[in-house]
Amino acid sequence: MKTDYSKIEAKILEKPVLATDVSGIREQMTHNKNGYIVDNNEKAIYKGLKYLLDNPTVLKTISTNKGMEVVINNESKYNQFIKLCK
Repeated sequence: MKTDYSKIEAKILEKPVLATDVSGIREQMTHNKNGYIVDNNEKAIYKGLKYLLDNPTVLKTISTNKGMEVVINNESKYNQFIKLCK
């Protein structure tokens, strides 16, 4: 699985990630836990963004960097990386 580093950067900065449901995305994030996944079309992206903006609790939940160990796949390297970024 190829890692999409733009998602890692967003999560480290505690920014929300809205992603389209393309190959491999569900291995990198869990819908409504550490990201928000929508169908890969303009209408779904719009609805997803609107939903997140209208639901600040969900937005805050998916904005944390919890769960990134799964994306990076190595907890010790993840912890080292986080220390470097602070």
